[in-house]
Amino acid sequence: MSQELNNELLLSQQSSLPQKYSAWMEEFQEIPQQINHSLFKPMNKMSKTISRLVKNRGRMLMLLDCRVSRLIKNTRK
Repeated sequence: MSQELNNELLLSQQSSLPQKYSAWMEEFQEIPQQINHSLFKPMNKMSKTISRLVKNRGRMLMLLDCRVSRLIKNTRK
């Protein structure tokens, strides 16, 4: 009996999911573009900041590696 109820519940969920998805998409389309941009603008700014930090960190590590390599090379002489 419980297996039958589980199967029936699963079938009802599967049949209602496309309707829920289309309803969500309609609601999302109704959101004005200005609100979308105001939500995504801080995210883009943070993404650019993170990219800049990663790039600068890579440059710093490369310079540090060059200095350490030179230091080791000079101490071996």
